[in-house]
Amino acid sequence: MVEDRRRPPERTEDRISGLPGDLLHGILVDLGSVRAAARTSVLSRRWRHVWTQIPELILFDRDDPPPPASFQTSVDAAIAAHSAPVIEDFQITVPTDGPRVPA
Repeated sequence: MVEDRRRPPERTEDRISGLPGDLLHGILVDLGSVRAAARTSVLSRRWRHVWTQIPELILFDRDDPPPPASFQTSVDAAIAAHSAPVIEDFQITVPTDGPRVPA
């Protein structure tokens, strides 16, 4: 039988799923925002909710603002989903060209 060399061998678990939780949190914190961290949930099943446990809640950085129309909805959803026992840093960057947001 001829081996098909185009396909990599099947794995039961991807490599990033085996990383310790603290390391995953550190990687996600280094991304700079909750929005960026949440996008990583497509990388691995294990990462699906890891972003909700990071100790820094940084909503939007200056380079990645949300669409103005969904700003408040995005903030509310991120805060509702976040479940870390301790938050060491909490920041919200409000887009200057967006709608006024009530305190």
